[in-house]
Amino acid sequence: MFTNKQFWTPSAIWKHWFSPPKAKNLDVINKKVLITGGNAGLGKEVCKQLASMGCSDITILARNSTTSEQTIFECQTLYEKFYRKNYTNQNKNENKKMKVNSINESLGQENFTFHQCDLGDQNNVKMVATKLANDCIKKNRGFDVIICNAGVYPNILKKTKDNFEW
Repeated sequence: MFTNKQFWTPSAIWKHWFSPPKAKNLDVINKKVLITGGNAGLGKEVCKQLASMGCSDITILARNSTTSEQTIFECQTLYEKFYRKNYTNQNKNENKKMKVNSINESLGQENFTFHQCDLGDQNNVKMVATKLANDCIKKNRGFDVIICNAGVYPNILKKTKDNFEW
């Protein structure tokens, strides 16, 4: 069953179970992020974390517009706190400020958007994907990060409009 014994050495167990690796120095400032299922659960927390780290362009694809709008409001609040803390004080590091402003002249202008997308309906997915692709072409900028987080856990067997299980 466990043929590769390198995963069961004491150092491997310590590194991965007791002291898991952590990403350091993640730079999401001025990154464009698309996340499916960003309106609830882990997706919502990922959106909030990205906004609190300075990501100002997050697109949420989800079915529920009410919870998505609430998530967008929370992201805007967190991004405004990040922006005020890091870029409105003139005593901050000027090199960091210059780097950020050279990448995006509209720093501080957040773009948190929501597109209603039901992944169980192939026609709806194609329509939203076409709209997003045209928007990327028009703005001449694609997504830097795509997070596929959407999912459901139904109690009974359900079928989509196209007769697929979900």
